[in-house]
Amino acid sequence: MGNKEFHKGRLPQAVSLYEQANSLVVWLECRDPASLQTYHDQNTSLVQSHRDTPLQHMGDSMLFQVYLSLATAYMRMHHFRLARTACQDALRLRKVSLAYFRLSQAITLDLSSTPSELEESLEMARESLKLVEEEPLFKESGPMLALLGLGDAKGCYERQL
Repeated sequence: MGNKEFHKGRLPQAVSLYEQANSLVVWLECRDPASLQTYHDQNTSLVQSHRDTPLQHMGDSMLFQVYLSLATAYMRMHHFRLARTACQDALRLRKVSLAYFRLSQAITLDLSSTPSELEESLEMARESLKLVEEEPLFKESGPMLALLGLGDAKGCYERQL
């Protein structure tokens, strides 16, 4: 549902739906509900369900996708700090090229980024490029990715550098 809203350009609604999806696997324990501002507020602690069970892997996969979707929506809304936070949460779950790439984008597009943050962004883009060469999706699914117009993921990432 969040993706449908995103593609219709209704970004605040998409973010709301992504955060609802997030709450299926992770919920907030809030110390002061009146001061809650975002899902990653200082007054909250995240609690993940199904710790140390077979469902954890499935939950982590869902969360990873939700965090990247949140990051993309936040970037489209020019909320780059929130996009960074969502990308960092995704990277805690999986160290894959797309998560590094999105974090690099969020830092680069943020006009308030410092020179050292921009250097960090460049390193993340390089890490993303390195991981593209190693990830099974890009190694083993070449013909399928080409059909989808994604056959040159490495070239796409290089052009962003």
